[in-house]
Amino acid sequence: MRGKQPFSCPDCGRSFLYRCHLKEHMMIHTGEKPFSCSVCGKAFRQKSNLQIHSAVHMTVKPFQCGHCGRRFTTNGNLKSHWNIHTGAHTHHCTHCGKSFSTKNNLKSHMRVHTGERPFTCAQCGLSFSHQSNFKQHKTFHQEEQVHQCPQCSKTFKQEIHLNTHLRSHGERKLSCGHCAKRFLQRSQLKRHLMMHAEERPYLCTVCGKSFSWKSYFQQHLKIHSGVKSHVCPDCGKAFMRVGELKQHRRVHTGEKPYKCSHCGQGFAHSGPLRKHERSHTGETPYPCAACGSCFTTDKNLQLHRRKQNCPAVPPHTLT
Repeated sequence: MRGKQPFSCPDCGRSFLYRCHLKEHMMIHTGEKPFSCSVCGKAFRQKSNLQIHSAVHMTVKPFQCGHCGRRFTTNGNLKSHWNIHTGAHTHHCTHCGKSFSTKNNLKSHMRVHTGERPFTCAQCGLSFSHQSNFKQHKTFHQEEQVHQCPQCSKTFKQEIHLNTHLRSHGERKLSCGHCAKRFLQRSQLKRHLMMHAEERPYLCTVCGKSFSWKSYFQQHLKIHSGVKSHVCPDCGKAFMRVGELKQHRRVHTGEKPYKCSHCGQGFAHSGPLRKHERSHTGETPYPCAACGSCFTTDKNLQLHRRKQNCPAVPPHTLT
């Protein structure tokens, strides 16, 4: 039976058996991180965490995943990564019992209970539990910084997007012999030529479907393998495609990148935006084949059919 824990935290009341453990815990509240990385400056509360982090800067990653080929600096990181493929949830929360496939996901979840907010915005002082939410928040400050193209005056919120755009003004010396379309890079021309040749060199041996590009082929293979290698760091949910994960993460970040050009209302996905914009344009692309009434969404059309008992096809076509 465990003895009394005489050392209590004055901020949250949590008790510890040893004073050194209390001192270490107090850093959560004070934000103190005395151990800094000499390479990138990232700071840690514990020396052991700094030592683990230092391996990130090592060029050698000797531990390789036999399933997907990804390499790791430590065997522990490899074992944690392997849980993604097996679906095992070996890391358990001592507060609520919820389990996670990786130690990092558990660590991120634990902040729900501890209230720790280690990521602080230097501009407004707002703090966040997760780095992903912190990064998303910083973009709100960046919206005021406009980067303008000197050639066409088009503006961008981030400098990296402006730099990407500037390439479009470069001289396109590479021409397609079929349609005369021009490209900046030889790789772009090569990809384009596959459209004319209908070349599909990447063949799926499971279903026979073929692809022009290796990236599409690799994404397709995940359908057969069932591997969900893209894991949400906020809740642990896994996805087969990185695009699906990116869309899901908007649940946590609150990001709404799709803006209505009429009223400015934001949406997390393009589908709801298209439906919303019809309220401004009056577009009704879903007609009832029986009576000719038109609707803004398929859902409203189906509701109309049920209420009016309209058949899915015009009466004169029924036999």
